[in-house]
Amino acid sequence: MIQQLKRTTVRSVATAALVVAIAVPVGWALAPAGAAPPAESPAMSASSGPTSTSPSGADTRDAARAERRAEREERLAERLGVSTDELRDARLDVLQELLDERVADGRISEERAAQVMDAARSGTLRELRRELRAERAARR
Repeated sequence: MIQQLKRTTVRSVATAALVVAIAVPVGWALAPAGAAPPAESPAMSASSGPTSTSPSGADTRDAARAERRAEREERLAERLGVSTDELRDARLDVLQELLDERVADGRISEERAAQVMDAARSGTLRELRRELRAERAARR
């Protein structure tokens, strides 16, 4: 009984944390075509590492981001008492639920939802975001 309660609590906390963690980065991918991208705050730009646009600068920045993300996931998983694999699976489950809701509401297409899920699974959401922004800018 206590074990079941603990699992339910962990799932609830994990789901809430994941909704927050996913809602912000995924919001841009699911935004209506005419929506402006969110402005980056000075604190965000200062913490995102080098601002070099050269390939090596981008690679360094991406590697630093991946390292910080892995550290956050490890800490969150440890605090929730789950493995990082379980945390990642829960995050993907929540994302799938959010995408299913948006498809059902007619806010995005099934193709876009599949595209976002594929990018989430492969760790390329940031690249998808850039592509979608470029597409929107080209349509204007």
